[in-house]
Amino acid sequence: MKPDLYRVAHSCLTNLTHLEPHHRVLVVTDAETGHIGELFANAAGALAAEVSMITMQTRRKHGEEPPGTVAAAMLQADLIVQAVKYALTHTAATRAALAQDAQVFVLRGATEEMLLSDIINVDWAELRRVTRNVADRLSAASELRVTTEAGTDLLMSLRGRDAVALAGGTSPGRFGGPRSGEAAIAPVEGSANGTVVIEHSMDNLGLLDAPITLLIEAGRATSVQGGGGAEELRRLLGESDKNATNLAEFAIGTNPNARFTGNLATDKKVRGSAHVALGDSRSLGGSIESDLHVDGMLLRPTVRVDGELLVDHGELILTDRASA
Repeated sequence: MKPDLYRVAHSCLTNLTHLEPHHRVLVVTDAETGHIGELFANAAGALAAEVSMITMQTRRKHGEEPPGTVAAAMLQADLIVQAVKYALTHTAATRAALAQDAQVFVLRGATEEMLLSDIINVDWAELRRVTRNVADRLSAASELRVTTEAGTDLLMSLRGRDAVALAGGTSPGRFGGPRSGEAAIAPVEGSANGTVVIEHSMDNLGLLDAPITLLIEAGRATSVQGGGGAEELRRLLGESDKNATNLAEFAIGTNPNARFTGNLATDKKVRGSAHVALGDSRSLGGSIESDLHVDGMLLRPTVRVDGELLVDHGELILTDRASA
């Protein structure tokens, strides 16, 4: 085990979770990320009374449910470390564990390089303050419009929805992780209309060979056009349930140390970027359940909430409650 990596894992569990000595820790991992799972299991062993690790078969996509045995084990844990290739965040199993006040530490797609990168070497207090500021403005808004130079022009209702500030770890009943820094919200079902041009990267697809253009009508993606990535996305949507085309999420990145890598777990934290998701929205306060949740990047967006600038060509425009 590399000492530097062990120190990072130990620091994450100490500073980014509310882990107590009497807690039961469950590490869920798979063949793709088992070495990261083992790293965090070893670090947790020095901090908690009981640590278990389950290695499951790698899922096929983000948002796919884990096996029933894993879901049952999650209900018995105080802290669940999800070191997996494809995210379990937007699943019924994770929501059930959160409902019992478990903490879920998200390490989807984690690599050794990521754990040693600057994305987790940030001023956590400032990141939380900025992210909360953005989330508060999303929560207060009735309408959001996002445009990009690539051709995105999308309008959606946020009326009555509360944004989630993902900035700096977990607490009982919440999920988070070391690659923090985004304010996310679920649009009102059926309210989104316009065009979304996914640039650079998308979940399950990685780096794109060409932008993917989505036509959004009444909250659903009704057309998917582009290169090989678009073809793969059409296949993924076709293999998923009827709710996979739901526009499930809009989010803004807030981490000044995040860089574009082709891995959405890092890309979507880049400060001033934005992303949308298709599929399940329930983990963010929406009402649509799906076996899919995939994020896609928007670069240098301009975002207006109730007509007021929030992001201007990739630059956050913050109120006086947070520094610029």
